[in-house]
Amino acid sequence: MSVSLIFMLITIPGNLIVVLVVLLDPHKEFRKPFTLLILNLAVTDLIVGGIAEPLSVMIHYREARKMSIPMTWLSQTAYFLCCTASLLSLAVLTVDRYLAITLPMWYRVNVSLLRVGFASVAIWVLSICFTSIFFFMDFVTYAFIFGNIALFCAVFIVIFAYVRIFRTLKTSTENSAQLVAGASEAAKAHARAQNAENKLTRTYMLMVLAFLFSYLPTTVMIYLMNLCTVCSCELIHWFRDFQFIFVVFNSLVNPFLYAIRLQNFRKAIKTIFKRLSCCSDNRVEPQNEIQVTAAESGHHQVHEAAKASRTDGA
Repeated sequence: MSVSLIFMLITIPGNLIVVLVVLLDPHKEFRKPFTLLILNLAVTDLIVGGIAEPLSVMIHYREARKMSIPMTWLSQTAYFLCCTASLLSLAVLTVDRYLAITLPMWYRVNVSLLRVGFASVAIWVLSICFTSIFFFMDFVTYAFIFGNIALFCAVFIVIFAYVRIFRTLKTSTENSAQLVAGASEAAKAHARAQNAENKLTRTYMLMVLAFLFSYLPTTVMIYLMNLCTVCSCELIHWFRDFQFIFVVFNSLVNPFLYAIRLQNFRKAIKTIFKRLSCCSDNRVEPQNEIQVTAAESGHHQVHEAAKASRTDGA
């Protein structure tokens, strides 16, 4: 319970900041297909922190006190929905990065915010459809099926990312370095744009590794839940809790990957907090001015009254 509570207190503000940074976009740097997909993933992680984790805290609290547990289905549905959306978002991010690195000119012409927006909607529609299967089977069986699919997809994405994306990325970086040495301004601008895409791709690859490291132990726990015939009910509950912790840890760590790897994210966060602090200062200053004016007015009235009394006495 305490672990879920700690994760919730970090996951919610972390992903909320990512959502605000992309939506407010103080420096107009985030109107890109990749960033829209990051926003979609942050919304998924925010649902994990705002629904799945609080319900997990409630369930563990009531379990510890031997109380009835209402709305278990809601926690499990939110959990599977967000897991599916995360997996599909990662798959779409893989396609996005592959096109951006291997076909940069085609990518800039054809991959628009509108098309990525449709892809984001499709992610949620498919996630809802897949999660609805959960209502026709028990938690352990569905978790077993999902865990196998998730692990297979994650391993495939990692292999594909390394073989097709990372090698192309390495080659394009070397070519850009040679090109900039004696190139025109237009060629240098193209090289800078490609270097920016390369940096986004490296961030994406860290996200893929974080996803794999979260889901690999999760799948092990799910296998133990299904195949361990000598495990007690208490041990099965421990496996259930650990597989949940590993999955929600991925939602916790993603915002830190963006902030650590992407300088424009850090710059936007600083700008937003500066604006918020300036707004709070501006609200305080008028109140102080009113108080000072009222005090000066009071002193003036006292002074006038004293002056009038001296005149009457004379």
